[in-house]
Parts: sequence; structure tokens; C-alpha cells
Amino acid sequence: MLGSTAASAAGYVNDRKQWLSMKPEARAAYAQGMNDSQNFIYADDTLAEAMVKRGRTKCLLDLKTGADTLAENITFMYKNNDYMSLPPSAMYIITMAKMCKVYIDIERSTFGLGPS
Repeated sequence: MLGSTAASAAGYVNDRKQWLSMKPEARAAYAQGMNDSQNFIYADDTLAEAMVKRGRTKCLLDLKTGADTLAENITFMYKNNDYMSLPPSAMYIITMAKMCKVYIDIERSTFGLGPS
């Protein structure tokens, strides 16, 4: 049995300590990469998954939210000790769910799906 997964391998940011050790520019670049990968709609996504991604994308565009702001939001969320062991990718999802809930729910309702 392997002792670690690819996500916990060296070179990945796995928790608050590693996130905070990065310079703001590196955090913004990391946030941009997470945003690009988390919001790409794949052919095998469920309708619900696709609508969440579409809602997050519309939210970011409407709010004119850049990668630097995403990184700042993640950094702010990491002030909560309950999140200290979570990877930035989880922090991104939590942040976007809070920030973009209205947009996500609008997209879901377009296809008859209930609120998230």
C-alpha cells in the first residue's frame, strides 16, 4: 500500500502552512490554475456539475474577480483553524460556494435543478 497520494507528493500545496509560505504572486498563480481546472466543463460531467461550473464562471466574470482576489479569499479562509489541514483546492471550492451561491443556483434552476 502506498503511503501517500499524488496530491500529497512533494511540490503540491497541501495545507495552510504550505499556502502561507508562498508569495502572493505564487498564490495567485496557484489560484488561477485551480480555477481553470475546477471550472472546465467535461463531456462526462453531470448536468449538476456542469451548472455549478457555469455558475462559478459567470460569478467570477460578473464580479470581475481575478486570481489575486481568489488567492486573498483563500488566505482569509485559512484564518479559520478548522481549515488548516485542508488543501487549497478544497478552500477554493468552499470559497466559491459561498461567494457564488446565487449564480450557481440560477444556473441550476435553468435546468430545473434545485438550489445547491
